[in-house]
Amino acid sequence: MGFFDRRREQEACPLCRGIGTRTWFGSVSFGKLKCATPGCPNFDMEYSRSAEAAMSMNASVDTSHLSGEFDPGEGRVEVHYRNSRGEEGRFEGDARTLRESGEHISLRLAPTGKRVAFAKKWVQNLSEVTGHTDSALREPVPSSNESRVLRYHKRRGSTSPLYESLRQKYPNFE
Repeated sequence: MGFFDRRREQEACPLCRGIGTRTWFGSVSFGKLKCATPGCPNFDMEYSRSAEAAMSMNASVDTSHLSGEFDPGEGRVEVHYRNSRGEEGRFEGDARTLRESGEHISLRLAPTGKRVAFAKKWVQNLSEVTGHTDSALREPVPSSNESRVLRYHKRRGSTSPLYESLRQKYPNFE
């Protein structure tokens, strides 16, 4: 990172509060303030085009790692999530793997089967999602000591009588 890279920082435009504004050479009086928001007095068409090009390059995300064969089955639940930037997403998961912990919920998602945690304050359909946490639908969760034993033997490929009894008690342990 060179000297001028530090001076070319992104900040909010002081006039329109637009995101993606750049101050060249760190000072409005010394450099030129460029804003990508049309209608702003600091609007710069060239900078706006380069900002749009950068956003479109980021939009083409590789999703090949999202392939898998995990099927939630009859315990399917859809989570409507809006993050802090206002981007919305819909995720399908298995309600049997739903866990609540403080300000978060976590569950395994289709199609990969990976466990993902969501902040409760950003889940749009929280009452619908947490309605699936009744004990009849959820699978049992091992205690911390039971999890430790299960992970220990799973990682090493070994076995013990305790491990075998825990495998019967928690057949879907990750």
